[in-house]
Amino acid sequence: MYTNLVSIDNDYQAEELIRQIKEEQSEKNRLVDVCKHEIQQYQDKIEELEAGYAKSTENAMFMLSAYCRAKANHKTKTLITYALPSGKLQWKRKDPKAIQDADKLLAFAKKYLPSCVKVAESAQWEEIKKKIELVYETHYETDENGELVTDAEGNPVTTEKPVYVFKTADGEPVAVDGVTLVEQPDMFEVK
Repeated sequence: MYTNLVSIDNDYQAEELIRQIKEEQSEKNRLVDVCKHEIQQYQDKIEELEAGYAKSTENAMFMLSAYCRAKANHKTKTLITYALPSGKLQWKRKDPKAIQDADKLLAFAKKYLPSCVKVAESAQWEEIKKKIELVYETHYETDENGELVTDAEGNPVTTEKPVYVFKTADGEPVAVDGVTLVEQPDMFEVK
């Protein structure tokens, strides 16, 4: 689709490439929308099938559950089972879901179970970021033997590595410990 340009020499060539990119983006968006529509139709169909199955088997499941509890040949506190040639009927009692009121539970724990109270310290990253600076330090590349890597002219190969720095009260820069910076690729887009 794109012209066979090796480089852009003028605004007309740049305009042509932007137009071609926008056309391709528009076609891609159209196809993605069609696919999303198809996916939604299948998801709706799946929900319809599952709801229909649940509704059509609801009464049968209720009767089998009652029969299992009445005829059970194996019972525990939370499990009742009854085996038949076509399948095993199994009734499980689920533990209740615990919805906690954090304040009341904390007050209870402080009073009766102080060993279960956790006091957690954590760094306030948003506040720390306001007081530190991102800088790029020059690093010399080394090979697996620790030798400096050089380019074709014999100059050492360097890279710029990002690091957060905090300046102490006396102006001394200190690298921030506990933060790993993962470089992400630069982004370029045509709007």
